[in-house]
Amino acid sequence: MRRLGSVVVAMCAILLACVSARASNTEETRRLSQAGAAVTHGDYKRSVALYSEALNAKGLANERRATILNDRAVAYWRLDMARTALEDLNEAIKLYPEYAALYNNRGNVLLGLGLADEAVKDFDRAILLAPRYGAAYNNRAGAYARLGRRREAIRDFTKAIRLSPTAAVPFAGRGRVHLALARPYAALRDFSRSITLDPKFGPGYRNRASVQLKLAHYSKAVEDLTRAANFTPNDPEVYLVKAKTFLESGDYKSAIKDLNHAIGLNPKLSAAYAMRGLTLAHVESYDDALDDFGHAIELDHRNAQAFANRSWAYKAMRSYALALPDVERALKLDPANIRALLVRAEIRELSNQLDAAVVDYRKVIRLDPGKQSAWKALQRLTGEGRPGEKTVNASDLPEWYVVVDGDGRYYAVSERHKNLRVPLEVFGNKEPRLIDWELKKRPFKGIGVLRFQAGVTEGENGPEPIEYAAVIDLYERNKVISLEPYSQGERLSRWAWEDGNLTVKGTDGITKSFKLRRPYRERRKVVRRSTYGNGGGFWGGFWGNGRPNGGFATNPRPRRQAKKRNRRRKRPRTLFQLLFQ
Repeated sequence: MRRLGSVVVAMCAILLACVSARASNTEETRRLSQAGAAVTHGDYKRSVALYSEALNAKGLANERRATILNDRAVAYWRLDMARTALEDLNEAIKLYPEYAALYNNRGNVLLGLGLADEAVKDFDRAILLAPRYGAAYNNRAGAYARLGRRREAIRDFTKAIRLSPTAAVPFAGRGRVHLALARPYAALRDFSRSITLDPKFGPGYRNRASVQLKLAHYSKAVEDLTRAANFTPNDPEVYLVKAKTFLESGDYKSAIKDLNHAIGLNPKLSAAYAMRGLTLAHVESYDDALDDFGHAIELDHRNAQAFANRSWAYKAMRSYALALPDVERALKLDPANIRALLVRAEIRELSNQLDAAVVDYRKVIRLDPGKQSAWKALQRLTGEGRPGEKTVNASDLPEWYVVVDGDGRYYAVSERHKNLRVPLEVFGNKEPRLIDWELKKRPFKGIGVLRFQAGVTEGENGPEPIEYAAVIDLYERNKVISLEPYSQGERLSRWAWEDGNLTVKGTDGITKSFKLRRPYRERRKVVRRSTYGNGGGFWGGFWGNGRPNGGFATNPRPRRQAKKRNRRRKRPRTLFQLLFQ
């Protein structure tokens, strides 16, 4: 009997322990759920507190503790507490070294701390543990881009896209690398795809606007920046970039409006005052401009651009003695400041210090080989012109040839179309080769397609040759509409020409559409109205009572039909025919 009683007591103890454990697990689950919700709502401090409470629970398995430490590290990272986040991740990796997400997250923290080489090692480890970890490929690509290893960055971004084809971020990252490699049309494709996948992806619009600005498509750049502002209305940086677009296009009034808005959002934004000062100087409102420059420098004594912009304003005012100290201050803060170097070069040239001016102009060209004003100055002072273009024997077409400029950029030019220059974006080190030139017929008359070999790119099974095609509108000032992939390895893109539109589904799965000509149903038929119909003066309006055709049918081609009647009447050839026929 005593033995039975002891057994009952033991069973009750076990039951109470199980109930207590369940209650503890339920409490822990509730706390972690609240912490996750706090992260979602941006309340990172509360989430850190809740994760810390969860970590105080006794009897946590190593794997469970490691995952909680990982989540708390993410919250610390969002609070800009990178070092504390790193400590949590280091401890978590000791507890659970087989968990790939820990290495991925630690790599992100190291990358944020500027330790890109160490970050790559962590991303390598994450990919080794989880070979289909798309986020790790994306993040390693970002680290490669920081290190200047752009070919490897493109490879990893492409792998991340294959693993996560509906994610916008890898497309945006690959687009930035394409832009850094002077491939703006390839960047434009990727940025457009990122926006298609996530129409509310604000950085996608900003990225695409930067490409449009580089291609001098100012209206499209403004359109994208306006959309970006709609998604991030409280971000002054968007308005700053938008104002820069207006400034470069010469629309100073719109630039000032956006800069006013940026300053309204952040009255301590030194860069906005520096840019507004430059814009005001362009419209010769020098007193207001100097006030803005002074305020920009007061907010940030190390703002090199503010000093450079003020030196430009002083130069425009012909106050050279005031401009030079600002130039020296700007170059001390930023030795590669192009505006300051140009101002100093121009002042030295005006002061007849020609040798020193030439040195400055050459520095500008080393920093920006496409700076036309510096090249013109060197031509004027030394006779040293911009390196001429070299012809490359890389064409199978009789009227076309390829040239390379002094900056190493390739273009296709035509003997027939003298003003046409088609940029040829290349992948790898091979020179492009022109393959085919096709002029489309109606309804796409005036549209040409130039196909060329664009080098080699990384495919799923290794390097693959790639061909691109340039779509050109000869009727619109020889405008290059786009560069689109034509083939990659054995895969061909699909080109559909119909009803005035071109749709290209590329080998990478990206589909783009272009409206090249007005669809047939929208074209207006030109109708010549008779003098009795609408538009025939007072009588046409009176008899027609304002109706479209004057109230009765009109003859659309009276002159043409009259000519036909005249042709039917044969002139008499002889006197007999004239008298008797």
